[in-house]
Amino acid sequence: PAFGSGGNESWRQPFDWNGQTAENVGGILRGSGNLADQYIVVAAHLDHLGMGEGSSRGVSGKLHPGADDNASGVAAVLLMADHLATTYAQSEGDRRSVLFLALSGEETGLEGATHYARNPIAPITAHTIMINIDMVGRIKEDRISVAGLGTAASLEQMLPPVFEASDMNEQIESSISGRSDHFAFYEANVPVLFVTQTDQHDDYHTQNDVPWKINRTDGAETASVLSEVVRTLSTMRNNLA
Repeated sequence: PAFGSGGNESWRQPFDWNGQTAENVGGILRGSGNLADQYIVVAAHLDHLGMGEGSSRGVSGKLHPGADDNASGVAAVLLMADHLATTYAQSEGDRRSVLFLALSGEETGLEGATHYARNPIAPITAHTIMINIDMVGRIKEDRISVAGLGTAASLEQMLPPVFEASDMNEQIESSISGRSDHFAFYEANVPVLFVTQTDQHDDYHTQNDVPWKINRTDGAETASVLSEVVRTLSTMRNNLA
């Protein structure tokens, strides 16, 4: 569990949202050696639109399942946790810890991400990078967008070879785009990557964003590529600059 200590460990980080209790959910894959107290954050938002009141583009009053937005991102985070746990168990030497976060309140204004950035489990300066996965369930022609490489100059040197070796077609952007959970970390001076599909679909923010339409194969492949990104960053000797 990522939160609490001394026998009060918890998977959940509650916070107040308009008089209600919302929760981030997090777990840690412990690193080792001299880098164990530095954190790579892998995150996705767990909230959606409920019955569609507010910002629905479809029919308000009908369940909006959010299979792509953003159950697909949370699924990718869980796949990465599984992949990386196996890698870490078989590895030796210095390696950064990985904090897996499912963040609440993204749809209402990055509430959970902002709360975490202001109440981190370690000094925010110990957070090496935040990788935000938001909507990877409707990938077409293997295309994904990876934005934010310019938030740390060394990312532009280290990561292109990882992407070139993958089976995905990564469209790389130096700048950050989209106001998703990564933005709260960017404002706290943490380097970020924002990963999303390149193609929008008509079911976005409607009741028709349902599980049977998910492209599971490319979603899983995206998780595999990002696991390799984490493995690459986990052992670099110096922090990102």
